[in-house]
Amino acid sequence: MDFSLPCIPLSPIGDADSTVYFESGSADLTPEAKRTLVRQAEALRAYPADRVQTIGYTDTAEATTSRQKGELARKRAEAVRAYLIGLGIHESLVVAEGRDYSMAIVNTSDEAVLAPLRQVRTELLR
Repeated sequence: MDFSLPCIPLSPIGDADSTVYFESGSADLTPEAKRTLVRQAEALRAYPADRVQTIGYTDTAEATTSRQKGELARKRAEAVRAYLIGLGIHESLVVAEGRDYSMAIVNTSDEAVLAPLRQVRTELLR
């Protein structure tokens, strides 16, 4: 065996379940988001030592300032974290962070473009 290459840990959460989406201007979890988080929690329970980070984002049109966008993104990440904790994931294993797409090169009001930006991704902490 060749052990010269670095080992990169893979997340127990599959790509299809790593992201939940939000309505514009909202940090409330949708029923679909809650179903996805149940699957995330099931995957995380199989690996109880894995720490994850919930990273919230906003679209480019949800607020007028970067600070407002960052606050909404943080609230989304915290909502996901709280729901995972409520599903039995230990609070020390979930960290929340908010980011915004203020630097994104998207200048549109097209909902089809903006909707996918309103998300929280759950990623393995390395």
